[in-house]
Amino acid sequence: GSYTSHVWHRTCTTSPSKLIMAQDAPEVACTASPASLTTSETEHLIVEPDALGLRPTHACRSWAGRLAIAAGVVGLGGGAALLHQKCSSAILMGTLRKPFRLYDSSQPGCLAMPTRADQYDGIQDERPVQVVETDGKASIFVIGDWGATLPDHITFSGNGGDNYAQFSVGNAMKDRAKWADPQYVLNVGDNFYVEGLQHSCNAPPDDNQGATSAAFSSGWQGMYGDVANKPWLSVLGNHDYGGWRFDKGWPQQIGYSFVNYNWIMPARYFMKSIEHGDFKADYFMIDTNAWDAHNIGEPGENPDHNVCSMHNYGGAGTCAENGGMNNIEECKAWFWSSYTVQKQWLEKKLEASDAQWKIVVTHFPCGYDSAYWKDMKAKHGLDLMV
Repeated sequence: GSYTSHVWHRTCTTSPSKLIMAQDAPEVACTASPASLTTSETEHLIVEPDALGLRPTHACRSWAGRLAIAAGVVGLGGGAALLHQKCSSAILMGTLRKPFRLYDSSQPGCLAMPTRADQYDGIQDERPVQVVETDGKASIFVIGDWGATLPDHITFSGNGGDNYAQFSVGNAMKDRAKWADPQYVLNVGDNFYVEGLQHSCNAPPDDNQGATSAAFSSGWQGMYGDVANKPWLSVLGNHDYGGWRFDKGWPQQIGYSFVNYNWIMPARYFMKSIEHGDFKADYFMIDTNAWDAHNIGEPGENPDHNVCSMHNYGGAGTCAENGGMNNIEECKAWFWSSYTVQKQWLEKKLEASDAQWKIVVTHFPCGYDSAYWKDMKAKHGLDLMV
């Protein structure tokens, strides 16, 4: 079937099982059909300003393999893993208009904007994600540590060409997506460098939505184009809390999940089931940032790589309004207590899962808690860790 957007007067095609979101496609709500598109839904636009000017062409290499989920535990470090062969891509500049698919809490599978960031901890996200296979195959992109400092998109601590790594990786992903057609993206966090979104962690998830949407437009939609119109199953990284502090806008990243349908992070930890033709994959999204939480002055503590560091003094000092730590002194205990709760939750969910593939997505790789992850494989059949 097809429909015509009365904003751009383009015709976009759909299959019975998937709405194809092209760069110029209108915004649509949860489970929207062509007949449900309205003027108000198609008029919401995020405008990306002109980029920094011309940049040199960069080449990227990404090693491949079509989607093949193998038994075992695999840890992915920083950077992007594109599940296909190597590629090269030029940096594209200019004014970008980035519509996006609206999240509508009145639609099936959708929830109301939370009043606190912990309101939906441990839920199973029910927004529909359709997977379209080609010759029995489907592609998934995987990315992590992909944020850059805004507004210039300069990669944190980069040098030379590495300063523009976000451009290179983003354009490589867009180039590959033209033929790989990823069905969704697994995102392991560090979405905004260096100190996350510039909001208070004590403000509600819907605080200052204009600034939040602008940051996502520039740092996400502007960089990844049509790939950002695919569902991104996402978790927080330590830099999303603030890097060397905990009080930045991580609750607002959760809140954005209730603005943009494709930013799937309704809580710090949650579950998502996705049907793939003749099998189901259960994704368990876990916050492992306790591994970067240390008491001030404890042996080996690095104040420049510690979310609970002395750099928190002079800031909000608490995230209690969102279910976070009450004060700086309780920071480490809060992270580790939360991690313990999540591990108990995960074991119950793994045990109850009837999926053919059980996959954990998280920020810190499996080497940080290898005995536990091996135990989850042995006891409950955990297949893959991203």
